[in-house]
Amino acid sequence: MLRTYNSPTNLYFYARYLACRESETKYCFIQDDDYLILPSVLLNMHSYFLLNPNMTSLHLLPPHEHLSSRLRTVYEPENGIYSSFAWLGHGTFLRRSTMEEFLALLQELQFSEAERQMADNYFTILANKVPEIWFDHGIELGGGQPFTVGAEGQTRNERHISKAMEYLRATLEARKLRYMPYISEGSTRQNFIVNSSPIKHSSGVLSSNIKLFSRKLDLSKISDPNLHQDMSLDDDDIRAYIVNPLSNIVDGDPRTSFISPNGAEPGDWLVYDTLGPLDSNGSSVELVLLAEGATADMLTACTFSKSFGDKIWEILDTSAVCKETDLQSPNGGRLSECSIQMVGCDESSSFRAFKVTFSGPERKHVWSINEMFVRMVKD
Repeated sequence: MLRTYNSPTNLYFYARYLACRESETKYCFIQDDDYLILPSVLLNMHSYFLLNPNMTSLHLLPPHEHLSSRLRTVYEPENGIYSSFAWLGHGTFLRRSTMEEFLALLQELQFSEAERQMADNYFTILANKVPEIWFDHGIELGGGQPFTVGAEGQTRNERHISKAMEYLRATLEARKLRYMPYISEGSTRQNFIVNSSPIKHSSGVLSSNIKLFSRKLDLSKISDPNLHQDMSLDDDDIRAYIVNPLSNIVDGDPRTSFISPNGAEPGDWLVYDTLGPLDSNGSSVELVLLAEGATADMLTACTFSKSFGDKIWEILDTSAVCKETDLQSPNGGRLSECSIQMVGCDESSSFRAFKVTFSGPERKHVWSINEMFVRMVKD
């Protein structure tokens, strides 16, 4: 049943929080009207939530906003602060109970009307945790410039984001957390070394620990999320992050590619998780990668493993079989198709996650992967 709640006045961001609170469902999905999320991606977000009962919110972000969110991370272990900013309007899946706790917090902190209207600027920072963010495939609908961009919008955003940090610090210093369940006690782990993206046209999510910056970021130097703009990033880093993001591996388009800023390092891995058992119907299951020649060569120095999704990995005695295709790479060469048999036709079809781990010596060649998918093969 579809219910429409019409606000008598323009409450800006605050309106969607009130609408979520009025819903009768366990979860809420937030999306701006100038952005489109594919049904398959939304289903992947829901499946991921069901598999991770402790998750509170999951944010889709286009590459440039994903980069901005990473660089807005504030890490102050001495103050119990480990937080970051992320927008909600590109597509956010969250629990209604989380929204209720957030609204209760705004009331406890006696937010002004102007602060409530800009609730998105406060949502992730006040949670005092680095939000789960996924690279999105980015389907923008246009329709004019959002009020959050431009000089005036940028100034307003920065003002409210800084105010959110003031609220967080004051609350932690006053030790009032037992009255404010929305605010966590903060993590001491810099746990965003793993990046993820939903599979665009089928069930699953891709995750990887391959570094997306050519150097390590020192988060201890950031006391205000707005200071991220002052950090000097190489132009090549920014270009690779935005033009060749991780999501290109699972967008169904072999013309796009993920390109890492660094050469392959021992321990680099990618995991393709289908988020549920595969219906192989007596077929064997192959993991397939389309990649440029140098990356195809690196796959021969990889180990492969599979899991039921319980983080216990079974290492396989198998290797990648690569052959050149007629598909052209953006650099003009031909792409290679590398296939790895992950599940035999006589094995359990309950395996759902497949892992590629680079185990060779450090290479100067970067990762360059165009596509990754699973396929069934009748023996």
